[in-house]
Amino acid sequence: MKKQDVIKQVLNGETPDYIPFSFWSHYPDIDRDPEKIAEQTFKNFKRFNLDWIKTLNNGMYTVEDYGVTIDHEPVKTGGMSEIVSTPIQSAEDWKKLPEVTIESKALARELKYLELLLKKVNGEAPIIMTIFSPLTIAHKLSKGKVLDHIAEGNGNLVKHALDKIATTHAQLAHRAIELGADGIYFATQLADFDKTTQPIYEEYGLPFDKKVISGAEQGWLNVVHLHGSNIMTDFIGEFPVQVVNWHVGESQPDIKKGQEQAEAPVMGGLKRLDITEDNLEALENQIKDAITQLEGKNLLLSPACMIPLPFKSKNIDKIIEMKQTVEKEVLG
Repeated sequence: MKKQDVIKQVLNGETPDYIPFSFWSHYPDIDRDPEKIAEQTFKNFKRFNLDWIKTLNNGMYTVEDYGVTIDHEPVKTGGMSEIVSTPIQSAEDWKKLPEVTIESKALARELKYLELLLKKVNGEAPIIMTIFSPLTIAHKLSKGKVLDHIAEGNGNLVKHALDKIATTHAQLAHRAIELGADGIYFATQLADFDKTTQPIYEEYGLPFDKKVISGAEQGWLNVVHLHGSNIMTDFIGEFPVQVVNWHVGESQPDIKKGQEQAEAPVMGGLKRLDITEDNLEALENQIKDAITQLEGKNLLLSPACMIPLPFKSKNIDKIIEMKQTVEKEVLG
């Protein structure tokens, strides 16, 4: 059975032939080179026989075209890329937000990466392109000041900018599906109580998130990733996607409650740092817990987020082996 068909069994709430598995990481030395990152993504797919492929885009690609200066060095040691300078300092600067299109340098580069990857994979597995929430983009672009701008009473200026960002990234999502992607991996880092409040996200996050996701409405494997350790659980079912993904075991809700609340399959179940830190016993328990709680259904097994480099291939191999053992017990 094709990988796409097994994943569609999961999406339909059926007991699949097996539990699909995948993982992803970042490669900061090459992730702004379409040819090299496409080749690395393809190598990972073939080496581990992954059931779906999430693009391995640099986490700052969506702000590059807005005129920022970025330091990517921290990623090499497990950190995150950092914005050194940005044109967005005051709320008034949102009025001057540059016009960015899918032909702009960074977005065009990422579409080229997707195109190259699609050719390499040639339909062997579904591919989803990573796209970020407009409020997340604005937060990065302003180095966190966007929330201050809202608090200072400049919400309308911010909303106008968010709408511009959403329009561009809805077009990006649409183009990804046109090229042949099966969906998008829509990542939000602000639907988290440690970052902002639920009313703020409801007003400044969700409407613009939905606009971006609408660009991928022809995709069949759209995923929302709620990043953080204190996510806004009330919103877990509010995104028009087929699959939900959050840091299961690190943030509420538990995997069963989240699946029921979203009324959608879960992508996740594994703690990424346990992979990096060789905690195989913990990973085995997580695999058993995810598969048994969901009764072998509604699960695309994966880490909650990207695995920091370096990771050991033998740990991924062991996860696959343990998954196969558990699914035999549960699925028969």
